Amino acid sequence: MSDRDELFARQRAERGWDDGDTFSLDCTVAKFMLPRLQRYRELTNGFSHPMHLSGEEWDTILAKIEFSLTRTITDMEGSVVPKEEWDAWREGYTLLGTWFTNLWW
Repeated sequence: MSDRDELFARQRAERGWDDGDTFSLDCTVAKFMLPRLQRYRELTNGFSHPMHLSGEEWDTILAKIEFSLTRTITDMEGSVVPKEEWDAWREGYTLLGTWFTNLWW
C-alpha cells in the first residue's frame, strides 16, 4: 500500500471521506446527491412540493436536476456532455441552486 493509500484510508476511518474526494468535488457531490434525489422523488411522488407549484411542475424541476447530476457523473467517467445538452445541463444546476432549500418533506 502506498503512502497516499494509507493516508486516504486513515482519513476515511477518521472522518468518513478522504482528500481524494476533493479531486473532482463536483462529481463527488453529484454521486452523493443523485441516489438521494432519486429516492426523494420516489418517496414524495408529487405530494410534497412548494406551495405555488403543482406536483407535476415540481417533478419536472427535480427531473432536470437529476439530469444534470447524471450528466456530471457520466462526464467524469469519460463521456463529455454533448454541446447540444449544455443548456439543459446548466439549467438543472440553476434549478438546484434556486430550489435547494425546498428539498424536504
